[in-house]
Amino acid sequence: MRYLIPQKIDIDAVMNENPTSSIQRFKKQHLLYILHLLSSIPANNKKLQLTDGFVPINAKALQNRVRNYKQYIEYLVASGILIENKQYIPGKRSRSYKFSKQYQSPVRAIQMGDRKKTEKKAKQPLSKLTKEQKVKYGHLIKWFNHCLKIDQELAMCFLDRELKESLNGLILHSGDSKEENSEHPLQQYNASVMSVNNIAAQLFFLSIDNTGYRLHSPLTNLKSSLRNLLIYNGLNLVSIDINNSQPYLSTLLFNSSFWDSSHHTTDVLTHDSIQMSIEDIFINRRLYESFIMLCKKANNNRMSDLHRYIELVKGGMFYEHMAQYMGREDLNRKEMKSLMFQVLFTDNRFIEQAEAKYKRIFRQHFPDVYQLFNQLKSQDKKTLPKLLQRIESHEILLHITKQIAEKRPTLPLFTIHDSIVTVQGSEQYTARIMEEQLTKTIGFPPKLSITHWKAENLKFSNGEPFNQTLCRA
Repeated sequence: MRYLIPQKIDIDAVMNENPTSSIQRFKKQHLLYILHLLSSIPANNKKLQLTDGFVPINAKALQNRVRNYKQYIEYLVASGILIENKQYIPGKRSRSYKFSKQYQSPVRAIQMGDRKKTEKKAKQPLSKLTKEQKVKYGHLIKWFNHCLKIDQELAMCFLDRELKESLNGLILHSGDSKEENSEHPLQQYNASVMSVNNIAAQLFFLSIDNTGYRLHSPLTNLKSSLRNLLIYNGLNLVSIDINNSQPYLSTLLFNSSFWDSSHHTTDVLTHDSIQMSIEDIFINRRLYESFIMLCKKANNNRMSDLHRYIELVKGGMFYEHMAQYMGREDLNRKEMKSLMFQVLFTDNRFIEQAEAKYKRIFRQHFPDVYQLFNQLKSQDKKTLPKLLQRIESHEILLHITKQIAEKRPTLPLFTIHDSIVTVQGSEQYTARIMEEQLTKTIGFPPKLSITHWKAENLKFSNGEPFNQTLCRA
């Protein structure tokens, strides 16, 4: 197996200086594996939120691999390599760790064990999926094979340059630290190196989360700019994205028939289809009935802001209009999307906080819509994003891509949550199927954006183009 650990760690020198006699049945690969986790966990979970750089490690999962893992952890802490954050909540938050300052550095690969076994494992990358999931999502899983490649040399040159300029303060990161982990450029670099190495080595780790049923893959975990270096069977890739996807999907929730299982057909999605009962969403039946009444009232009242909200979403310009309302025309679409996540998905009680200025602006311009969202989050603030993600997953993973796969079984298909990725030349066909299916479900067509992935589009996180001649010299 190839382990990625910081360059400043000479594991043999550490073992010579600090005898491993305290560890029963000591194995060097177990020590490397634990060090490897600090880079692989953030790499395989791009949305993972790190507090002060500490990486959470699930004890139960670690114990399945290293039975006496506590002895290894204690050894690494005592040797000054790791710092441990002992705060944890059983079943909710794991203990977390980070490298001590003297060992924080770019990672390097160490090969241990039988290379043939590693290559064999690379051909069986679906260990995180159940048998049922492999069948259910087989039309997407099969494309993660030897034909999916990345320009590793150019990717590493780009990452090395970005890290150097980030540490020198020459690159100011965008405000989307949630996505790019920009507060920790070294950790961001190491996570990206891990992702690039996994794809280059044909190690495709796939999983379906239990919240929104989203498919997580090397494409979702890879730094967005580096997706420009991916090809499939020698062909460039193209992504087809839904503009304003969360607001667009949210309009389905304002249709009272969505909540009525008696209206369920193959073309109309209901709450049953996304495996959430009324009890999961509303505190009591009275609140549910009140929500349905509000939906009908807003839909029947032509003066309601709900209609204006829907019209803005139909035009695919909702984020741009919100930027004007908020006086933040300086934000690009990606930054505005991040800001709207705070507006739409934070706890109802957050509205009273000083930082909730933009949430209050949304309420001012869309009071009816705000009230409907408020009721959906009355029991749990996670209900709204969970609903929207499950609608998204149901449509993208189980309707649209399956329909394409049935009609064109040889067409490569990948997904990045609310977007579908295919090979250049098939983007218009894919977009047409997306538009047809989403129109059936939502009631009006989405606005779609088509982006061609190619090396010339490589940009730093601040939007500055990358000069490739620096790598080819």
